[in-house]
Amino acid sequence: MDANKYLINMKRLCEAQEDCNSCPLKGVHCMYALERLKTKKEMNKCIEIVENWSNEHPVKTRQSELLKIFPHANKWMCPKDVDKLFKCPSQYCDKCKKDYWLSEIIDNK
Repeated sequence: MDANKYLINMKRLCEAQEDCNSCPLKGVHCMYALERLKTKKEMNKCIEIVENWSNEHPVKTRQSELLKIFPHANKWMCPKDVDKLFKCPSQYCDKCKKDYWLSEIIDNK
């Protein structure tokens, strides 16, 4: 896992927790206490935990959620066809569709 992907997934992991007591990193590392990582072994353990959590909790996108309900839906339909408030920010339709359908859905607790 590269550093950028690690940090993104660590932030996702942290935001998914109700509190620090339920965090899989409790006792190993906390993104708000970086000084606790002192050895290479601790760093590798932290990376392993974040990587495993990330694999078990893939990013939800508009497309992934749509396909759960409608598995045969057109994956790249125009967002204007399903979202009346959508305004295309790009002059390139393919880029616009990709950006819309692959954008992350954040679960609000």
